[in-house]
Amino acid sequence: MNDSYYQRYPGDYLRDTIHLSLVEHGAYTILLDAYYSNGVPFPSDLTKFVKARARNKSEKDALLSVADEFFPVSDDGLRHNARADRELSKRKAYTHAQALRAGMRWHSAGNAKAMPETCAGNAEAMPPSPSPSPSPEPPPTPTPAGKKTTSVRKAHAYSHEYEELWKIHSYGVKAKGWEEYQRMDSPPEHGEMVKILTSQVQAEAESRTNGARLMALPHLERWIKNRQWENGVVRLERAAAEPKIKIHRELTEEEREKIREIC
Repeated sequence: MNDSYYQRYPGDYLRDTIHLSLVEHGAYTILLDAYYSNGVPFPSDLTKFVKARARNKSEKDALLSVADEFFPVSDDGLRHNARADRELSKRKAYTHAQALRAGMRWHSAGNAKAMPETCAGNAEAMPPSPSPSPSPEPPPTPTPAGKKTTSVRKAHAYSHEYEELWKIHSYGVKAKGWEEYQRMDSPPEHGEMVKILTSQVQAEAESRTNGARLMALPHLERWIKNRQWENGVVRLERAAAEPKIKIHRELTEEEREKIREIC
């Protein structure tokens, strides 16, 4: 998995690298950038990698020294960085969970009548349907003198509190959720409801990333109608929330090709 972005934790980094020289700090950054960009472990022999980046013996020694300390050769014959492997695995799981969530939204009731953009180009190729004969319009109803005409607003005016809930779990038909929200009987305080809904949404996403049985969270209108805030805040153990990392998993052919390119 290629990743042009990764999180850097200054506190953890400084704690583990306080003994490095300035040149070695630069070497570590170069190694981390390459590791995340390629998304695969380094080969055991870094001769080609070092030759392409080190300008003198000091820089070469720094790259090899940092690689031996922070990217040791594991039992699979490749150089791994345990923290980077965990971050890459979490990123991949998160991306997969977001893709599943987007697919579920596309097939939700609110998008049942929506057409993919790829179909738009075929619309013009369809033969035009015969136009029906126009029906005679009834004469307008006269307005009594002194009375102003008012137009009917069809747009929904949602409250700030409901908008906040919809932002957390924008799944379903927004207007239906608003109707259920207005019918609520003895709801909790808004802050508590936000806290509960947020925890349940996060728990559902984490259960997807862990490959566990999905915690099915219904559309927002049903969540409100069924008073699912009464289920309370969902708390997951951190170990259960993070996917199990198999550092020495079987590499794909694409990943093997990347390692050969590094060599």
